[in-house]
Amino acid sequence: SHAVKTGKRYRYYICNNLVTGMNQDRTPVPTKGLRLPAQEIEGHVVSALCRFLTDKRRIVDEFSSGDTTPSARSDTIARAQLLAGELAALLGSQLYGWMRPFLRRVQVDSSSIRVELDRAALAQRLVQGTNSPPAKSTAALTLTVPAELHRLGREKRLIVAEHAPTTNPDMSLIKAIARAHAWFEMLKTRTVGSIAELALRVSVNRTYAS
Repeated sequence: SHAVKTGKRYRYYICNNLVTGMNQDRTPVPTKGLRLPAQEIEGHVVSALCRFLTDKRRIVDEFSSGDTTPSARSDTIARAQLLAGELAALLGSQLYGWMRPFLRRVQVDSSSIRVELDRAALAQRLVQGTNSPPAKSTAALTLTVPAELHRLGREKRLIVAEHAPTTNPDMSLIKAIARAHAWFEMLKTRTVGSIAELALRVSVNRTYAS
């Protein structure tokens, strides 16, 4: 689906039960459906695929066998990293065209994003010309991205821990909070009779203690 605000188009993926009239025997239940920003979901899918393609151990596990020579494995790893580089450099509609042959399904729920890849299509790109035997399994290759569904304002958003910014703890603030809890306990249990007495006991300015 999409919406236009001040001339800008916003795309969304929405649950079936938000689509009116899709099936005669299905009644839309707006309060139980999900509407998630398309760019956000697509970004998580791209990141998951890039991480997979640059994971040397998993590439070897998925696309090599006991008969694969060391040089063929190295070639497969190199091809995977080259594909990851191509994917990371693409934008907008180019991404869809690049990923479409490899994607079988993307499923989003309240705890994860599951990306199902076409193993055979990927193998064709990764092991072609490497003298590796064909992959024995044709089952979909699944990438799972843990996520949590949170309501932010009027919308529900998927918070993906792997993409969260690195925190920079404020140690001074942490120390102040720890002191505050300890000092409040002293006041509550009447270990000290007042903030002035507390400040004197712990050797700090009364204003700071307050």
